[in-house]
Amino acid sequence: YHGRSGRETRPYPQADLLLAAASAARAVDAGSIAQKVDGDPGRISAAVEAARLKAVSKALSPLRRHAEE
Repeated sequence: YHGRSGRETRPYPQADLLLAAASAARAVDAGSIAQKVDGDPGRISAAVEAARLKAVSKALSPLRRHAEE
């Protein structure tokens, strides 16, 4: 809504969801995961992606429950 005349101060709750998801994904220690996977690029990529998806899901879980209420 920002930038649209008359809607500059209207809330944008999706921003909180996106920021929470991005923060959770960035918090994953990809270097640590890479060391545990023994250097196979395909396995590293898959393991990092899985860890990030799990972190994002965990971070958004309380927000989703709140939205359903």
